[in-house]
Amino acid sequence: MPRVHMAVSNGALRCAVQERDWLPLTAGLRHLQLPDVFVPPAEQVRAWCAAAGADLGTPDILDSEDDLTKRALRLKAAAALEVDVQASVCGEGSMMLGWTNGVAASSLARQLVVPADGAPQLLDGVVLSAFPVHRLAHEMLHHVPSGGPTPLGLQPVALAPPHARDLVLQMRAGDPARIAAAAHRAGFATPPPLVEALATGLIGEASVTIEGVRGTARFRFVLCEAGWIEIHARSDGRLQHTPYDADAMLDLFRRELAAQLAAAA
Repeated sequence: MPRVHMAVSNGALRCAVQERDWLPLTAGLRHLQLPDVFVPPAEQVRAWCAAAGADLGTPDILDSEDDLTKRALRLKAAAALEVDVQASVCGEGSMMLGWTNGVAASSLARQLVVPADGAPQLLDGVVLSAFPVHRLAHEMLHHVPSGGPTPLGLQPVALAPPHARDLVLQMRAGDPARIAAAAHRAGFATPPPLVEALATGLIGEASVTIEGVRGTARFRFVLCEAGWIEIHARSDGRLQHTPYDADAMLDLFRRELAAQLAAAA
């Protein structure tokens, strides 16, 4: 009897699979080369299943699942591109792996908690989703918590790494004279509002990877009181800091996905 029953939910076929049902299924997923967080080592799966009284079944246990489940999982083997989204805000995290052949797409997702003084802990269960490729950017964005609208007047800033560290440290120390001097060294009359927002502290982070025939595109975001800020090193060595609200992030994902799929066509 199938362990997974997919049903329409929020524009996609989905199913939340409890750990005791998911781990036996992973015996049929070795060839997909999923990370251990989704498909643990075989000996760990066997030990967990034995302790839980779960049946591993046949070598290709997916044969006992419904056709939608098999197609959603096996789509990875024919993927034109893959995505990896990981985000953590205020001690709660989400991770999503997705893939598409250019027409259909599917994904696996898990939730986790991130203690301030310990290793991340996975929550029970995995969510399997299947959807048309045009929804992939939306599905990715779903795993990045909202940072709210970008404040008016918040502009992108490029800083040499030493100047960026210097400005943030001086603003956290709170000495006006030292702050002014650090801003001057960085080439500003006053500290840029974006750097001021970063200096107040970070409350979250997110990483997004899109891999296809064009290579791998990686994006790193940090969350502060001004919302999500994307940071990357420019060709001149300076760090580019760019604010992103949800619409801008969605556009970024769509552009990179479209470029990868066009290259794969």
